[in-house]
Amino acid sequence: MVKNVTGYDLNKLYVGSFGTLGIIVEATFKLAPIQPCKQTLVATFGSVSAALNASLRLFNCNYSANALQVVSGNGPLGLPQTYFPGDWKIAVITSFSGRLKAVERQISEASALMQRSEAYWVENLPDPEATNILQAIADLGCASNDSPRLILKLGLLPSYMKKVVGMLPILTQPLGYPGVVADVGFGSMQLSWSGTELLRDDTILLVQRMVEDLRESLMSLDGTVVVEQCPSQVKEKISVWGDYPEGIEIMRRIKRELDPGYTFNAGRFIGGI
Repeated sequence: MVKNVTGYDLNKLYVGSFGTLGIIVEATFKLAPIQPCKQTLVATFGSVSAALNASLRLFNCNYSANALQVVSGNGPLGLPQTYFPGDWKIAVITSFSGRLKAVERQISEASALMQRSEAYWVENLPDPEATNILQAIADLGCASNDSPRLILKLGLLPSYMKKVVGMLPILTQPLGYPGVVADVGFGSMQLSWSGTELLRDDTILLVQRMVEDLRESLMSLDGTVVVEQCPSQVKEKISVWGDYPEGIEIMRRIKRELDPGYTFNAGRFIGGI
């Protein structure tokens, strides 16, 4: 709450600390009514650049979507083919919720925008198909899968996304073009590969070199590359977090103050925190 608060704002410190500063022993939730109407639109495109152009136009409209994702590569992402008719490769998935009339207008305008942006196919998907697709995107890398998987998370300004996508064919050439999930609102992009070849010694060296090249290329754009998921053999060879930030010593001091015994998830975060 804003009023009558004293002390430090520790919430922002705990969020994103990967359990290295404490554990949750009690949670209190504030609930809101479920929106009376929710609809999801899927539009397919011939290239990631075209899909990004369309999603950025939609993002800059005067109404807000609950979700706006660019998805490329259904195989690596594990999204069921049955959710998408035809030989689709790249899709923009956007969801709206609210009052029925407002949602219908937003879906209609978003659909027209996608068609003007040269989408191959545009359709309003009903539940539960729409919910399943959005859940599959949110669970990328978390679903049980015996196949080794490599997932990189890129953080950058939304305005740089098209430029980075244009660089991917060269930067990711050692492993082939990845599956892509791009959130144009937050400026985050997940790149994913899967397969037993990730365990080969020569492939591990290629992964190491590719991650280094990506980090070097994004450095000029103030971007970051974090290895979200990889086989243990790969993790032994690369730094999953990348270079230490300028405030690493402050982060270490906070860790010593709040967890002097290094009890909470020791070594889980950047710099062995």
